[in-house]
Amino acid sequence: MIRSAGWINDWHAPEPNVISRRIQNPRFTNPYRAFSLIELAIAVAVIAILLAILLPALRAARASTQRDTCSAHQRSIGEAWFTYLDDHNSQFPSDLQRPEWNFGGVRFGVGRKSFHPDAFRPLTPYLTDGGHEFLCPSDTGIHDSLAAEIGDDRTFDRYGTSYRANPLLFDASRINLGEDHRGVMEHEIQVAPSRLVLMGDAGWLESADNTGASANWHGKANTFNILFFDGSVRFSTVLPRTDRNQPILFSPVLQNPASTEAAPADKSAASKPPAADENH
Repeated sequence: MIRSAGWINDWHAPEPNVISRRIQNPRFTNPYRAFSLIELAIAVAVIAILLAILLPALRAARASTQRDTCSAHQRSIGEAWFTYLDDHNSQFPSDLQRPEWNFGGVRFGVGRKSFHPDAFRPLTPYLTDGGHEFLCPSDTGIHDSLAAEIGDDRTFDRYGTSYRANPLLFDASRINLGEDHRGVMEHEIQVAPSRLVLMGDAGWLESADNTGASANWHGKANTFNILFFDGSVRFSTVLPRTDRNQPILFSPVLQNPASTEAAPADKSAASKPPAADENH
């Protein structure tokens, strides 16, 4: 089809000033334009607000998971205690140096880059997870008021365990049961199993003795995962005992003592640990 030459007369070239405006306006030359500084600042501000909202929740969830893992480790160690007592005529071990630390744990290899169960500690052979039960993931060490004498290392790194046992269980002479430095017999215990501390996070004894040192691993001052003789692990606040000449360590002063009181249970009942009962 051949058009007539008249169509040329119908076409009008754009004015020069319109072409100039199009060339100078970046919307016509760069369809993928960058953010302006204001838009970028708004985006950064929104991200910062979201992080401020989410990070505390993520930290709280992580801390809760670590505390639950720590509690599960102590319940496993509690089961090992009951098996040990069954095998040793219901008597706690003795003849240990610093028994509150050396009841069980691990030994470190060269360079302290690895560890293995310490078979010379009486409770260790009754656990089967390669010594990992003795490590609390929240362990940040025990810190004294000067942050010097005890140091900044994890308790696990210093003692081979994150947990500290009740030292009175390993020396009957300390609770007026004769002069022999022997382990306490189960029938000699006159405290309800739900109030007898077997062990707990390392700082529980520091709090009970009011030494000034602290180990607040779970975000709450003087509050620890504690394993009791009924097999339960409870998140309990330990207050300083008033009379250090009495064996109050068998039943430390708890913030909510009524919630942990229970009638004495026989050994068969204690040997089946109930679910953790946490007091917040």
